[in-house]
Amino acid sequence: NQGILDRYLVSPMWRGALVSAGFLYGAVVILVQSLILVGVAFADGAHFSFGSIVAMIVLAVLLGGGVAALSDALALVARQEETLIGAVQFVILPATFLSSGMMAANLLPGWIHDIARFNPVNWAVVGARAGSSDWGMVGTRAGLLAVLLIACAALATRAIRVYQRAV
Repeated sequence: NQGILDRYLVSPMWRGALVSAGFLYGAVVILVQSLILVGVAFADGAHFSFGSIVAMIVLAVLLGGGVAALSDALALVARQEETLIGAVQFVILPATFLSSGMMAANLLPGWIHDIARFNPVNWAVVGARAGSSDWGMVGTRAGLLAVLLIACAALATRAIRVYQRAV
């Protein structure tokens, strides 16, 4: 609304830097939030290995980065804050409830269990729960989330080009 992006678009800046900056900002925010949650959990008596904490934070940052890049792409296409908020909530809330984050996987109805297999939120939950006991699971889930992040970053970079042509 204030023309800041228009000024970036005429600068000799690599367009991927705009997307990377959004990801890095989101990563720092998620890192701080994750550390606060782990601190509260420790204060409440929870016990985690160092490897589990690292796995949880890495998976959260990868998931959050993908969501941030997708959000950037939607913002450039929608060009209205209200539309962006509605679209993000339309995706994030169902993705959260259609994962094993709210309920143990063995208690999920069959159709939710089937959807959860392809749900990035569930990938992060399953990988975080595996923690340091199953590094293969953590690595697989981190790889899937990294592919999602790269795809969403490419989409956001493409959205910048589309926005630039429309201005």
